[in-house]
Amino acid sequence: MSVAGSRSWFSGGVKEQQTALFRQGVAWLTGATQAGIAQAQEANRAAVGHDLAYSQEVDGRPGAGLDAVQPGSTIVSRFEAVGAVLNAAVDEAIGLYRDLVPVGNRGEGDDDPGQARDSLVMMVDGAPPIGVSAGRGVDLAGAAEVVLCNPLPYARRLERGASDQAPDGVLNVIASVLDAEFGQRAGGPLAVSFDYGAVAGQVGDRPLIRLTAA
Repeated sequence: MSVAGSRSWFSGGVKEQQTALFRQGVAWLTGATQAGIAQAQEANRAAVGHDLAYSQEVDGRPGAGLDAVQPGSTIVSRFEAVGAVLNAAVDEAIGLYRDLVPVGNRGEGDDDPGQARDSLVMMVDGAPPIGVSAGRGVDLAGAAEVVLCNPLPYARRLERGASDQAPDGVLNVIASVLDAEFGQRAGGPLAVSFDYGAVAGQVGDRPLIRLTAA
């Protein structure tokens, strides 16, 4: 009787130990995941100014929460980064454009001294251009490609240093800045390029920045 009782007590003790280890394993994995998400969001805030939405799956089950974690579970968190990065990149480009683009002087015979400053346009996934000199105005979540362009006839000359106010050009300088901050060479999700191309309703090539989700 006493031996059987000892075996029963021993078996119960093992189960309690196993349960404790199980809970410890789940707690460790859950805590590590939460810490990783917090670290990623800190990096997101530094890059784009705010936390990013993300989806999560546990052991291949989309939408599963951390309460579904088991010891040895695989947890994947996918951050919706591209749209947020596009928003941040375009916002920075617009600000830089307004700082860099030459502004004329009415006293020197320029009838529209702010024409170049107010002429920046954006095309999203091949849609018709919209003016963005005053601000982006649209959320770029879900966009695959954004093109920024100065469609004015003399825009190409500006990129070649025709103005003393912008001896190194405008859009090509901005493209280099964006590439260094958001481009693939900086570990970012965007392919950034500067080129010349046609813009809807315009004749001839115009300088443009192309931002493509990599």
